[in-house]
Amino acid sequence: MPLLRSLFCFQGADNTIRFVSITLIAILVTLLATALFPSSIAAKAVVSVLATIIVALSTWRRVRDWGRYAHWVWVHPALFFVTAISYSAWLEPSAVLVFVIPLLSSLSSVLTKHSGKHFNYGYTGPIDLSPPPSQPAGRRVEPSFTGENIQHVDAHISTAYEGRSQTSSIAPVNAQNSPVDIKHFIENYKKQLVIGSLTLSLAAIIIFLFSRAATNDVIEQEATTPQTNEQASSQLLKNDELQLPDNYSLFLTQYQGLAIEWLEDVTNKEEIIWSIDSAEGERTCQHAKFNSGQTFRPFKVENINGELTAYFSPLDTQAMLQLIAFKSSFKLCDQSFSLKGSQKAIGKHPAYTHLVEY
Repeated sequence: MPLLRSLFCFQGADNTIRFVSITLIAILVTLLATALFPSSIAAKAVVSVLATIIVALSTWRRVRDWGRYAHWVWVHPALFFVTAISYSAWLEPSAVLVFVIPLLSSLSSVLTKHSGKHFNYGYTGPIDLSPPPSQPAGRRVEPSFTGENIQHVDAHISTAYEGRSQTSSIAPVNAQNSPVDIKHFIENYKKQLVIGSLTLSLAAIIIFLFSRAATNDVIEQEATTPQTNEQASSQLLKNDELQLPDNYSLFLTQYQGLAIEWLEDVTNKEEIIWSIDSAEGERTCQHAKFNSGQTFRPFKVENINGELTAYFSPLDTQAMLQLIAFKSSFKLCDQSFSLKGSQKAIGKHPAYTHLVEY
């Protein structure tokens, strides 16, 4: 497309509206790429470099139209590139405001006078952006094999051709008037178009800011919700704590699963001592074995600051409490636990007494 080729053209000149529009579009494309690929450094870098190249070429053509301020060829693209890279690195909604710098830089060209050159879509140069001219309709002559009624046929063809010629002559005029009207409209309402473009860009930036802020609020809320749930669960467990005589405690989880906690000086510093998900960890923590022979498998044993906690399925809660109340001992993680006095302790706690049959 000629219009796309003109963006990468080193020759020619750009007028004010095209220069400001290219800068605004480059800013919006950079914002869009950052929103679509927030974690892809390569994608954001490619988009930033490509947008900077297009802005640099447009600046070069704009300076050629000015005929002065040659240093602007480097200043404006450098401002845009530094701004794009900085915003991509920060990823903060407030960082969008740094794009005001290259935007104000591009608006400085509005104060310059028009050079008087003839522009097509804001560009003049070796690439022709003018619309193709309309071709007039061709004349078609029907063959004649006899000489009869030749004058009548010629008169008919002549009349038809005059009508078609009039129609064809009107079409190019209308086709030519359309781009001329657009050019006159742009020239007459140049300031209004620039203000409208700035308004739309500002609105897009504000919408982008609010969307990013809303997204951050949702992420923060999702991050704090698990902590709140965890604190509530921890509070529930502490409320259902049952301290047994042999220096260990029983808890009920939020799903009414039994948990056993005790202090132990362990050599394994990992948080997860045993997990049924991976079937890896301390072999001695795979089962809780009572002196009567019954065994129960915990689904997780974890170490938190020297406190070991074994979690069991809610399906085993009542059976385990029955054995803890009426048996003499059990073994877990190579640690023996005495059950002396456990029946009396369970009978005094309202959270456990209804789970044991006497």
